[in-house]
Amino acid sequence: MSFPKASMTDSDQNSRDQRYLRLALKLARRGLGNSGPNPSVGAVIVQERQGRTSAQMTGSEIVGVGWTQPGGRPHAEAAALVNAAGDTNGATLYVTLDPCTHQGRSPPCSNAIIEAGIARVVSLGFDPNPEVAVQSQQQIEAAGIIFSRMQGPLRKEAEWSVQGHIQAVQNKRPFFQLKLAVGKDGRVPRGTGKPVWITPQLARAHGHLMRLEADAILVGRRTVQDDDPNLTCRLPGLENRSPIRVVLDSQLRISENSSLVKTASRHPLWIFCSAAAPVERERILREKGADIVRVAQNKTGEGLDLNDIAGHLLTRDVRRVLVEGGPLVAETFCKAGLADEIVIYQGQQRVGAEGIIPFGSGGVIGLTQSPRFQMTEQHIGETLLRRFRRVDG
Repeated sequence: MSFPKASMTDSDQNSRDQRYLRLALKLARRGLGNSGPNPSVGAVIVQERQGRTSAQMTGSEIVGVGWTQPGGRPHAEAAALVNAAGDTNGATLYVTLDPCTHQGRSPPCSNAIIEAGIARVVSLGFDPNPEVAVQSQQQIEAAGIIFSRMQGPLRKEAEWSVQGHIQAVQNKRPFFQLKLAVGKDGRVPRGTGKPVWITPQLARAHGHLMRLEADAILVGRRTVQDDDPNLTCRLPGLENRSPIRVVLDSQLRISENSSLVKTASRHPLWIFCSAAAPVERERILREKGADIVRVAQNKTGEGLDLNDIAGHLLTRDVRRVLVEGGPLVAETFCKAGLADEIVIYQGQQRVGAEGIIPFGSGGVIGLTQSPRFQMTEQHIGETLLRRFRRVDG
């Protein structure tokens, strides 16, 4: 005996769509820092199930989930379809970025979606790649599949999660995320030759999660000299997910005894220098396992051209860069217009007058008043975390 299918209001449908899209966003985060050169996307496949009695509402069941796999393949949609094990006819696919329509290193996801009998696609993000763009929606709708794109805060969050992809397509550069830790007085402690902690362990673990989500982590030579960092992800069991270490060092003055050079054979180390850097220093560092990249100097001739560096990183399949280079490097990126997001951890201890005020005389307060960035706040334990996201394009 069959029963009529219970109807669902637009409000119910919207609520359900948002629930599954939030899950897709969480899945997409799993691939951050590990999916390059492709964006990290999440996908969820849901089937509607008929109630067993007329009094039961129609229910939904997740039959497949997926996210972009290491190296960018397979794509999230393909992984979710495999995970669904054929239970896809008439299902809804929730995805954080429009499915691809072109033949690259993987077959088009749009074809696989059509062949799987998917009845409805709900996407969070428009792909600016001209090989996808509006073609994705057009091809899917031409096959008789309902296509809708969610608006609102979730869409903004999805677009932010693929900023590496968006910046690469639109501005021919990676996404740059700046990270600093400051004391209660807004100052950064000066280096002493080893790391100086001004935030507790929980906040530092959160910072290592940021490293996990980056393709590369970048510092200046002064940070190497002052702090002697490893720049690896030291979350338990995740050291193999450490990003590529990048150092800006015009004259290749980095010490061979630094932790970075000593570990260059285990964790990739790229050192960007000027054309005038000593050839002998290049030879020594290469023998230690470092990769040396010569780039143009900036207009003043006092440092390296960040736009040239950005171009080199892009050609090497780097899409997300975490800049941990201290106040001077952070300010340089800001002045060059390359700061897409600034993340500041503020501890409870004062650094004192000997500390450095970041971002010019205005410090952190100047950022909060800047129309170029939108600020959000949260607490990581007792540490105040502020995010400043660029809003001026």
